[in-house]
Amino acid sequence: MRILYSFGQWCSGSQIQFERFAKQSSDDIRVAGYIGSSKNLLHINWTLDACNKDIKWHPIRAKKFFKHNGSPKIDLAVAGQLRSDIEKFDPELIICDFEPIVAHIAYTLGIKTWYCSPVHLFDGIDWQQGDLKYSYQLNPFRKILNNLPPADKIFVASPFGDIESSPVLKSGYSWLKPYHTPGKGLLRNKNILVVDKGRSSKIPRIFNSLDEPFVLFETDQIDNPVINYAQNLANGKYYHCNGESGYLADAIYNHTPKISLSPSLKDPEGLLNGIISQYYYFIHNLSQLELMDYYAVEEVEKVMKGAPCFSYLKKEWHHTLDEEIKNAFSS
Repeated sequence: MRILYSFGQWCSGSQIQFERFAKQSSDDIRVAGYIGSSKNLLHINWTLDACNKDIKWHPIRAKKFFKHNGSPKIDLAVAGQLRSDIEKFDPELIICDFEPIVAHIAYTLGIKTWYCSPVHLFDGIDWQQGDLKYSYQLNPFRKILNNLPPADKIFVASPFGDIESSPVLKSGYSWLKPYHTPGKGLLRNKNILVVDKGRSSKIPRIFNSLDEPFVLFETDQIDNPVINYAQNLANGKYYHCNGESGYLADAIYNHTPKISLSPSLKDPEGLLNGIISQYYYFIHNLSQLELMDYYAVEEVEKVMKGAPCFSYLKKEWHHTLDEEIKNAFSS
């Protein structure tokens, strides 16, 4: 089966889920993405960065090109080559992880398209007034979501769908279980910290001030078998990350009793997961931990000394992306 998978430039967790999906699939998968959000990928078939350079925007030409409104402001000449390449590849399914360019081309070409992203927590939940924090940071992404063309399916890829008392989704949205790393061990004696290099110099310094030791993993080392991430993961009694859905899934599906996150203000995925976490007492949003100065250590210690919780998952979990594909195309 031919699949085109595209992911945007705003979410740090997009690459995690794509890589884990690709390992589970035997299909012919081509990738469209941005260099900055696909640092560890060995190969990208189409780099979308070129669509955003030297833009000479013509609304009338864009309407003729896409045959519908709401398209992003991009270089139409580059987009035309991308559309031609997609037509030649002739995918049977296009999967878009919060990525509007391929989404609009797919709609123009009439190709079956699935939206699959944790960012659909934003438009997939009927938020009550006052519930959505970080509104200043999230509002620019609302416009992108509102301008996406219709899709055949919209999946909210989030571990929160498999937690007891999970949020109710709007009609037309479905939960999708994100991939996670199965742990190997049961000792529950490890404090785990997962950070990306952009913030690694600040946050580990905070954890170094704690009385208890911790195991540090940088995001580009997770898949290295030498560092035994899976073994430490299963033995985790406390887990902290930036809020990427894939790493939260690692902690949640391995029943880690205490979890916290400190999202970047530039990452809508982490911000939305931070907002959702306020409804569950075993996950704590520590906000921008590196900006708290002396209070940062105190905030982490509160979580570590808090009551553990082991029973928060539903008995039956939602399907992963490869399972949904098999169910939809098996006939």
